[in-house]
Amino acid sequence: MNRPLVLLIAVAALASGCRKPLPSPDYIEASNHYTSLLAVDGDDAYTSPEMDAVLAQLGRVSAKSSDYNAAVALIATIGTERARVASAAAVAAAPAPPAPAPNFPAFAPVVAPVEAAPAPAAVDAGINDLARGADFAALERKYVGCVQPKGPITMIGADGGSSMTDSYTLHDSASCRSRLPAFGANVLLVQAGKIAYLLPASTFKTVATLEDGGPLPAP
Repeated sequence: MNRPLVLLIAVAALASGCRKPLPSPDYIEASNHYTSLLAVDGDDAYTSPEMDAVLAQLGRVSAKSSDYNAAVALIATIGTERARVASAAAVAAAPAPPAPAPNFPAFAPVVAPVEAAPAPAAVDAGINDLARGADFAALERKYVGCVQPKGPITMIGADGGSSMTDSYTLHDSASCRSRLPAFGANVLLVQAGKIAYLLPASTFKTVATLEDGGPLPAP
């Protein structure tokens, strides 16, 4: 009389042993949240506090869930990507090694090069191209016809020594003024193929000399 009962218990035990793992609501919600964060913030999502919430929810996925392996893999992916983003940020924040300064003689008067104040991108056009130590040939290639030779200029040093420096001005056209607004009415000095100074035209003084090189007599 007990055989049907024993058979029923065996069938119930067999059915419970074959039950398939169910999906985890925590994994589904965390995975969707992760996808949304990447779509909106890109790499910045990995430094967001919301990503910590995603990791916490993935950590709650049960090992008996059908999504457990996927949750473990996503946790590993987030860890790897966070390390990559942190490494890239550290490289970007590291100061670049200073470029060797050209060996220019000391001049009198000493005039600091014109520094452009931070401004919108359109106003900043060409500032880096005019930076001290920049390659002059590259400037000429980039702004063809805009940089015109003014002639050699003799620079007098504090010790009385002199050196010849090539000088250039900006072509007076709307196109050149719009492309190189930082140049303005200044004079560009070039030594050994490198930009040395960008100085106001009023800095320079014209001195007439005789054919033998001596100064003109006072009137």
